[in-house]
Amino acid sequence: MTIDRLPASVVPVSAASAAKVSSLAKQQRLTNEATVLQRQVGLEIAQLTAESAQLERRATLLQDAMNAQRRVTIAVARVAPTTTSSIPTTHATTGASSSKDDNDNSGGNDNDSN
Repeated sequence: MTIDRLPASVVPVSAASAAKVSSLAKQQRLTNEATVLQRQVGLEIAQLTAESAQLERRATLLQDAMNAQRRVTIAVARVAPTTTSSIPTTHATTGASSSKDDNDNSGGNDNDSN
């Protein structure tokens, strides 16, 4: 049997040829890894682009809502009365207290005879 007919696994190769084959195999492995990484990066870029577009839409909606709120505030300020109400914030008393010991510090009528 001649060398031509021997299986590839038993064909003797020179050290230089073995190094070349090893280098080519390593280069192919690195190329494959680079291709996988490029696909992953492409997918991540697509995902981030979609998230960015969604955030831009949300920012636009938020800005629109803030503008609407500002317009409502301005409109309310235009129709609101310019003077404050004259209704007192404390309860007014309508007469003398029925008790001579009305010391509740409520600001009402205290009829103490001290």
